[in-house]
Amino acid sequence: RPFRVTISKGTTAPYRFTLPELRIFSDDRELELSGFYESADNFSMRMSGSTDLRVAAGFSPALSRAEGDITLNGELNPEGFTGRAELTKGLLTFQGSSLVVREVESVIRATNSRFELIRLEGDFREGTMTASGRFVLTSKGIPEANVNLKLDHIFIEPDDGISLRASGGLDLKVASQQGEVSGKLFISEGLFRKRVDLRSDLVKLFEEDRRLFRAREDDVVAWRQWKLNVQLVTSEPFNVRNNIGEGAANLSLNIGGTAGEPRMQGNVELIRGQFSYNGRQFTIRSGAIRFQNPNSNVPNYDIRADTEIGDYTIYMRLEGGPGKQKITYNSEPSLS
Repeated sequence: RPFRVTISKGTTAPYRFTLPELRIFSDDRELELSGFYESADNFSMRMSGSTDLRVAAGFSPALSRAEGDITLNGELNPEGFTGRAELTKGLLTFQGSSLVVREVESVIRATNSRFELIRLEGDFREGTMTASGRFVLTSKGIPEANVNLKLDHIFIEPDDGISLRASGGLDLKVASQQGEVSGKLFISEGLFRKRVDLRSDLVKLFEEDRRLFRAREDDVVAWRQWKLNVQLVTSEPFNVRNNIGEGAANLSLNIGGTAGEPRMQGNVELIRGQFSYNGRQFTIRSGAIRFQNPNSNVPNYDIRADTEIGDYTIYMRLEGGPGKQKITYNSEPSLS
């Protein structure tokens, strides 16, 4: 629908640009804006009404797609935003991510950009997320926050060929730009299906300079310095099914370090499995992968398996850690 914008300029310095009225129509929704701008330290923009979220999403570079109905009632000035925002029927996708959040419902109240998250709910592939809390938002980031996030059966794909569902709670606390994410997540329906070259990939996995969850080097932002203290525990075995075999493992890990440089500690216990090596099918009898160095993501491991060749049982042991790997064999009866 057509609309008219009137902008007037003051006659003396400092010049003031005045916007008496700007109306944005979207189907049967209408958002009205009015205010003035004199300088970065003296401006005011009032807003009232509702519109399609796509109108507002263009101001957020983190979003690649946004849909829904947003209702705004408040004022933006040098002190920040004061007012209320409500989102319904939302759909959000993010730049560089396959994450899709559907059926987003949110209510936020703010005073001078001190936000109270009254309600946030969304669906993630048959799982749900809810959040509440308070945070401060500035042009330089989030200097203060106290937000609680609850996940219920959320589907996550951290890497190609790896998927899982997570349930549990996470807390974000930020004070004076120093943040920490803590909590405990229970993992279910875990599946590792990446193709593996047993010889080359095993060596690469345990190289000293290996960094898991490495962040992009150009992402120099405050959140990379936030500390992590998150427990990951399997509520049911994490399954492996790929080109070399199948199996299952129990995880009990703690993710520490920072968001930019996470560090892993804890144990992965192999409880069953089979794999193919040199044309033979081996059965895993025991296996332990232990992350023990707080300054490195390179674990120590000890995996034992066996296979039958005629009247002989051949035992294989894979063991090692940072900078050292070894495979040994013996048999019963002895071949020596």
